[in-house]
Amino acid sequence: MDIRTARLREVVTGGRVKGGMVRAHIDWVRRTYSEDVATKLLGSLPQHVASEIATTLPSSWCSFEAVVTLDRAIALQYGRNVLKDLGRFSAKNNLETTYRLYKREDIHEFFRRSASLHAQFQDFGSVVYERSNDQGGRMIHSGYACFSPTYCSSAIGYYEEALRIHGGRNVLVTESSCQCAGDANCTFVMRWS
Repeated sequence: MDIRTARLREVVTGGRVKGGMVRAHIDWVRRTYSEDVATKLLGSLPQHVASEIATTLPSSWCSFEAVVTLDRAIALQYGRNVLKDLGRFSAKNNLETTYRLYKREDIHEFFRRSASLHAQFQDFGSVVYERSNDQGGRMIHSGYACFSPTYCSSAIGYYEEALRIHGGRNVLVTESSCQCAGDANCTFVMRWS
């Protein structure tokens, strides 16, 4: 199925992610625009989502619904292409601060380790890393109770920046299958030189 032209679906309830992601996304707004803009954006969200985001710490859990709602509001304000920027910023921010101990010398080792530690960052689904060749691999996300095209777009940016942080050049990340399009899993194909 071509995920670019397929009618996409989503389920936003039933899962949580670590707060580092939601904190990074609101910090992107603060750093790119201003504290006032971030405050106004939070004020535009449903009250229960705004309250959850305001009290989420990097190490605490945040509902998947809150992350998707925040990211949708950011994309509505600044354009859908900004979702990859949020993912890139999240990778850079988290891999250079809170989760810097997860960085590895070898790109493949980083992604293998990331897949094995998946449950520490999301409480739903599983991830497997498959190496394709020296400059390529796939992250395969399966069994997700919740999923969203908004989240997948951000994940592409996250993987792009994680590759760059680990020395990848000429980075290309695509999503070859997606649960949002009715596929069994979300597969992110990564290539670099």
